[in-house]
Amino acid sequence: MEQKIEATREFGLEKGYLQEKVIWLRPIPDRSMTLMTKDPRNSIHSFMYEGAVLEWPVPLNERLDVMDPFKGNSEERKYFEAMLSLNLGTAKTPDCYWLKPEAKVVIKKEASIMSTGVRFDMSNPEDVLRVKILRMQREVAPDWNSKDIPHYKWVLIDEEVVDTSKKKVTDMTVKVWSHYGGISENK
Repeated sequence: MEQKIEATREFGLEKGYLQEKVIWLRPIPDRSMTLMTKDPRNSIHSFMYEGAVLEWPVPLNERLDVMDPFKGNSEERKYFEAMLSLNLGTAKTPDCYWLKPEAKVVIKKEASIMSTGVRFDMSNPEDVLRVKILRMQREVAPDWNSKDIPHYKWVLIDEEVVDTSKKKVTDMTVKVWSHYGGISENK
């Protein structure tokens, strides 16, 4: 007998399908261009032209079948199907969500993408599906530690990592200015 899936936010949080955290998608600037431009984050040459649009659908395998974003976890798939009233199976049927245009993750290049990135709330079911699609893309690094592999152009970053790196930059800035202040006083 098939277990009934509860389609509530609380159930999703309890099972770990939804999480109270934020994931950011950020571009990885072209390493060669960072040496040639004053501010590589805002240079059109270092990444995409302003206003350019990038679309990521769910990838197809070598037999042109839709790849499973849930990687075989049928309970998780059933939860999201019940929560969003969608067919999230991979069979090529007219109601297959993954084959519809709205299933694509669409990113439009704006200056804010280069500095802050695109925010995904992992307690929002639609954002969870978008992140699942992004994790399947060849050019998206799954985490900050993997970003230096050459074929990655984007990276998914947990907000905790972003906060930690901002704190490190702030701490380093304080150290530099403190050291500079000490040098200035010794003149």
